Amino acid sequence: MRARVRTLLDYIERLNLFAGSLAGACVILFILTIIPDALTRSLFSYAFQGVSEFNILTLVVLVFLGLASAQCRKENFQVRILIDHAPVFLARAIGIFALVVQALISGLFVYLTTGRAIMSYQTGEATFSIIAFPVWPARIVIAVGFWMLTIQLLIDIVRILAPAWAPEPKRNPDEDVLASEI
Repeated sequence: MRARVRTLLDYIERLNLFAGSLAGACVILFILTIIPDALTRSLFSYAFQGVSEFNILTLVVLVFLGLASAQCRKENFQVRILIDHAPVFLARAIGIFALVVQALISGLFVYLTTGRAIMSYQTGEATFSIIAFPVWPARIVIAVGFWMLTIQLLIDIVRILAPAWAPEPKRNPDEDVLASEI
């Protein structure tokens, strides 16, 4: 049973890392659309229709699909002043408490964004501009991003409380470089 849980959690973490890579690829899409639009605006006073709306969707994917990946690699912003100067048992308790609070808040966002995404999809929500650009894909991406973050936070809690059930932590490749330099 334990091996199956570890395998499932490892698969989820790999999916989170893949989503983070997909989010990073959105930067290229963003650049490939914004540069021609900016050039045609400045040189010919012509704007491509829908580029701004598409780039908003691209930024949503970039941000929200990258959240769980950053958490998986321990690259999210942390203020560690209290933990670094506390005894080991207290630092562990503070770390668990922080993860639980994060998971609860992220879970609240899951609840709110999932309901909004479903409603947006059902109504075919779109922007009111020159072209009707659908908004519901962005709302779905936001909800999926919070689902992935919440699940990753729960995996991190399992990693601390029951390490035998958790998959091996995914390391940041930069950590290997830093460790070898010491």
